[in-house]
Amino acid sequence: MLFRCEDWTDESFQEDIYVNIWAYGKPERTREMVLNGMKDVHKAFRDHNLIANIRLETYEGNRYFHLPPTKV
Repeated sequence: MLFRCEDWTDESFQEDIYVNIWAYGKPERTREMVLNGMKDVHKAFRDHNLIANIRLETYEGNRYFHLPPTKV
């Protein structure tokens, strides 16, 4: 799905794109593994000169991850 989010978070981070990922929580999806994957997604957008705000949530409420955008 693609939603335009200029009005949602632009004041907070000045990002070009907001990525919201939902995934099943599994034991092998450690915090380190998930954050490394999110950094790869972040880099893919940065390679195209886009600032991404990436959020990943598992179906387990206590396993929530957020990688705020950084300047290009």
